[in-house]
Amino acid sequence: MRIKIENQVNIDKKNVAEIQEVKNNDKRETTLSVDRIIQDWEMILKDIKKDHNLLCVSFDTWLKPLKICDLVDNELVVIVPEQGYIKILEKKMYSSFLKDAIEKRYKIPIDIRFITNDYLEKITIAVNNKTSINSMYRFDNFVVCDGNMFAYLTAKEVATGNNRFNPFCIVGPDGNGKTHLLQAIGNAISETDPNKKVIYCTSESFINEFITSIKQGSSQKFRRKYRSVDVLLLDDIPFFAGMEGSEGEFAHLFDTLDRMNKQIVLSSDKAPRDIKEMDEHIRNFINSGLVIEISAPDKDMKENIIRTKAREAGIFLRDDVIDYIASNCNSNVSEIEGSIKSLVAYSELSKYMISLDAAKDVLKSIVSENNN
Repeated sequence: MRIKIENQVNIDKKNVAEIQEVKNNDKRETTLSVDRIIQDWEMILKDIKKDHNLLCVSFDTWLKPLKICDLVDNELVVIVPEQGYIKILEKKMYSSFLKDAIEKRYKIPIDIRFITNDYLEKITIAVNNKTSINSMYRFDNFVVCDGNMFAYLTAKEVATGNNRFNPFCIVGPDGNGKTHLLQAIGNAISETDPNKKVIYCTSESFINEFITSIKQGSSQKFRRKYRSVDVLLLDDIPFFAGMEGSEGEFAHLFDTLDRMNKQIVLSSDKAPRDIKEMDEHIRNFINSGLVIEISAPDKDMKENIIRTKAREAGIFLRDDVIDYIASNCNSNVSEIEGSIKSLVAYSELSKYMISLDAAKDVLKSIVSENNN
């Protein structure tokens, strides 16, 4: 199973204009789309039957079962029922008939490539079912406290395949476990059902990929990728607010997955009601599901997290060091993890025990005693 984590590319609100400009250019420059061919497909096949005086039995056997898959760089990808069809389509000149009919109708050169349903399924599995998600994000190493218990239990339930909590949105401050829970869901699903197609990405990478697909004329491929998933894990949804082009695409994706009863899991640092520029349709959709807030850990919880992370890292921390980190770190699990990594590096390189003075020196660029 593959949970694909997209590379993040810096992008800001000015891309709204770029999206619209690219869309306009795309409309002017693209003379043929896969949607148009699909719309005309029945007429194209009827033209072939008429122009070449095909018998009904030949037409029904060899041409009628053909389905459109995609159009990439003027190469039309056509799905056939099985491998044997391809040889017969070539032998009986049906492939040439198809090429000629399309070129005649649209006045552009085109190539035809045939693939089988089995081949398409293998490609889909190869692309989507190998996980590259961070395997360290698991439920068994998520530190549970009163502030995140509800979100944790719901995430575990979602990972079992129970999609009655759909969509499921986790809300909370940055660095407090939202991404951990999203990816833990993905890892758990991977172990339970390797054939499920799951995509994890940030909203930023989704927008960037959407813009790229418009520029390259591959928007249908982009839509097919995201609309064929069983589970969509999408981080940081406030990034969509005000991004009109991508926000609309996102809304259509939500509607499609919802109609197919596919699971959607989201994260946000703000409650949907507090994201001022968010599209109302998206806001209502999120609120129609389950929205759970994760609160920042208190000092006792931070101490528990520090002990857990130190144990996982294989280092021993004295109580006074733990108290110092918990008292001076912000209520941010990511900052705590960064502190532990710094102390691990110090311990491994110096071969010394981590004293309170050493901890203060190592962590002076991370924590501030003014917080105490």
